[in-house]
Amino acid sequence: MKRGTGFTKARFEEGIKYEDKLRPIIQDALGQTISTYNIPNSKYDAFSDDFLIEIKTRNIKSTDYDTFICIASKFKIPEEETRNVILFYYFIGDNKLFYIQYDKDIFDTFKYGISYCCPSYWIPAKCFTEITLKNPLLDI
Repeated sequence: MKRGTGFTKARFEEGIKYEDKLRPIIQDALGQTISTYNIPNSKYDAFSDDFLIEIKTRNIKSTDYDTFICIASKFKIPEEETRNVILFYYFIGDNKLFYIQYDKDIFDTFKYGISYCCPSYWIPAKCFTEITLKNPLLDI
C-alpha cells in the first residue's frame, strides 16, 4: 500500500486484505467471534456481540504522528444500539496494532474539526492501547 491520502479503489482493496489478516487477531483480543458486514458501504467493518468494529490500516509508523484521525460519524450510535464502537489502527511501517473504545466523555476532550470535508476527531496516540503482535503480517 502506498503512502497517501484520500480514497482510491486500490487502497480500499488493500485495506480489505489487511482487515482479513487482522480479523483473527482482533477476535482473540476481544475474546469474541466477530463477523463482517456483507453490505456495500457499511458504516463499520465488523461486529461482535458487544462491539461495532472499525479497522484502519496506515502505511506509516505508529510514531509518525501524535494523533490518529477518524471521522466523527463512526461514533454517532443510535440510542437503541447496545454495542459500543471500538476503533483499531494497524500501522504497516512498524507492524503495530492499537485500539480505543469509544467513550463520549473522553472523546469530548479531543480536538474536533473538519478533515477531508468530514467532521473528525483527532485522537491522541497516547489514548490508544497497543495489542502486541507475535508475528509480522506479511506484506500484501
